[in-house]
Amino acid sequence: MLPARLRASLLFAILTCLVCIGLYLHPSISSSSIGPSTRHVSPPEEALRTLNLLTPRANDLDSSDANWLGFPVSELSSRTNAELGPKGKLALVGKKMLCLMSAPASSPLVPQSIYQSPSAMLEHGYHNFQSVGTFELSAKREVEYFSSELAIHTEKEFWIKNSANHNQRSQWPQTGALFENLVNIREGVLIAEMNFGPDNENEENDLGLRPDQIVPLKRWSDVAGLQWIASVAAERPMGLITGVTDPEELGEFPGKSYPITSAQGLAALGTAHGKGVAWLLAQHKAAFGVLTIDHVNFYNCVGLRNFPQWCIYYHVVEAQQPGNDN
Repeated sequence: MLPARLRASLLFAILTCLVCIGLYLHPSISSSSIGPSTRHVSPPEEALRTLNLLTPRANDLDSSDANWLGFPVSELSSRTNAELGPKGKLALVGKKMLCLMSAPASSPLVPQSIYQSPSAMLEHGYHNFQSVGTFELSAKREVEYFSSELAIHTEKEFWIKNSANHNQRSQWPQTGALFENLVNIREGVLIAEMNFGPDNENEENDLGLRPDQIVPLKRWSDVAGLQWIASVAAERPMGLITGVTDPEELGEFPGKSYPITSAQGLAALGTAHGKGVAWLLAQHKAAFGVLTIDHVNFYNCVGLRNFPQWCIYYHVVEAQQPGNDN
């Protein structure tokens, strides 16, 4: 049997998630102003204000099935738990996530993350390292494919690799949790590459820590917002949503595409991956603005050694505010 961490690594590789967020750089920031290797650096808040730059990357393909739930989407909130079934439960969670993302930043229904400063990383025992312009994304097969389909640059000068390792002294015991995420600020791309949260490490490595001993800064949405718990969800929700058991059946991008308000689109938001993205956008409105997801694609982005690989693409746009007809 494979070691636990290797099994988790392979499973995460199968369930890669690529998320696009519309960001732009403040005029005072240029590629030449960022050194080749910088520690504890984050762009000013102005650099993270958003514009809807992702429209060209969207697609109007609709693979949704109006009968997928077995009842109208409009009845999601009125059905009992028993009546919902596995599909309905996923879709109901997704519907709630969609509401959280679209809510105004001032809404009391969406408490913003208490972690709004990068200094929280060090305070909670994380060593955060940013590597700028030191690696080539073009070596990654799935990203190569996206560079041709979505016109995303893969050259090293476009990318920052953020690595946060929970290995520093703090009031919480070290867990060895690791969050590695790739960011392309200029083109608005965030790739959750390899993430193993504190809860996962406590269980996998038999650390014996009680829930109250686990560092509270542990969710992917918070860590990525400052710089996904490694929930490494099972493949079952992917197959449940798409109706296929092998990602190879999906084909390459765009694969199967669902409007987010469709039953399958909402179910995609109800998965561990979808919730991670939704919480990131819902609880970090000061950094990203009021963004939501309007489309999700499931596709096969052939991974290492040409093995089929489940991939999800969440298309992010500015949320339509009440009274705004634009």
